[in-house]
Amino acid sequence: FLESMGHMLFIDQPLNVGFSYSGNRTGTQQVSSSNEGALHLVNFLYNFYREWPKLAASPLYITGESFAGHYIPAFAREILLNETFKAATKVNLKGVAIGDGWVDPINQFNYYDSLLYSAGIISNKFREVSTWMQTRAC
Repeated sequence: FLESMGHMLFIDQPLNVGFSYSGNRTGTQQVSSSNEGALHLVNFLYNFYREWPKLAASPLYITGESFAGHYIPAFAREILLNETFKAATKVNLKGVAIGDGWVDPINQFNYYDSLLYSAGIISNKFREVSTWMQTRAC
């Protein structure tokens, strides 16, 4: 039933994290930035569309959670700005979605106490202590 509604491809990103690995075992490729990871994904997508060219016309939505808050915007940006890739694949990027994204750790971390308090998970006293500790740590 679901296969008649669309296609779904799961990619473990970046390379050599989680279940993903490089075929190059001796000189493992480490991704050192979101932009470098985006280049890896565009390269993968280019080869994927070469193998299955009809899928390039399908709407592409890039989704992820947590640290994907760094990788998804970089990946989408690389797709949108890479004219060579777009011309070769006719990619149909429609949107992105990030759940519980770790986009800006410094600012996000400073507001977790308020978020947890407003959701009723922690007491006001715990929030006050947490806020005090954050100001001391910075």
